[in-house]
Amino acid sequence: LKKVSFMKHLDEKNLTKVAMALKTVTYEKDEVLIHKGDKLKMFAIIKEGTVKVTDIDMGDSQYEDLTLGKGDFFGEKAIIDNDPVLVNAHAVEKTTLLTIKAEVFTKLFGDLGALKARAADSKKLQVIPFPNKLKFKKEHIEALTNLVVEVKFKKDHIFFVEGLRTTPTLFLLRSGTVSVSSSKIGLGLEWLGFALGIDETKTVKEGGYFGNDLIDPDEDELAVAKYTATAETDCVVGVLGWESI
Repeated sequence: LKKVSFMKHLDEKNLTKVAMALKTVTYEKDEVLIHKGDKLKMFAIIKEGTVKVTDIDMGDSQYEDLTLGKGDFFGEKAIIDNDPVLVNAHAVEKTTLLTIKAEVFTKLFGDLGALKARAADSKKLQVIPFPNKLKFKKEHIEALTNLVVEVKFKKDHIFFVEGLRTTPTLFLLRSGTVSVSSSKIGLGLEWLGFALGIDETKTVKEGGYFGNDLIDPDEDELAVAKYTATAETDCVVGVLGWESI
């Protein structure tokens, strides 16, 4: 349990409570664990095996498929929010999970707002695309997740402007909406999870992200923005700056 990133700060007493509540469930190869649109009733840690998460869809942004292995976990956001899950998942091989029911999980941990945000950030950092195929190793994901700072921005705040140099920053939208628009360049589907055409404006919603296209390890500390990003409403955003990466 101590290897699960968002549980590592729990004391021995609470870790023991979690351990006693865990149940073992085994899935065969290709067996479906999660159906997109269902309400997930459990939090799960992978004890043995591999799980493939596909069709990831959050905030109208699409993410790359995610492969989870021993020690990885899923289900924390869905059972806290009681919202339908936004992914499909299946066992790549025979897989054993350590599971805890939603009602038990909530009773043990209560309000998990900050904990939930960190867990979601960790997952996103594994699947958000970056220039030059930049990928973070698993041991770096946890460190970067802890460096994400939650910031509130007022309506009409301008994050960056198309054509102007800006400090590369990844923005993870917790709440509110942000408009992104491009007059000259546009972006392909692979960057924001949706295509942004020339002279087009679209909205990034809760769970979405932007700014990732600016984080290029081969470029200087300033990058030229390919689109303009503006807060449509008051927003809460997880911010990960270039200096942290």
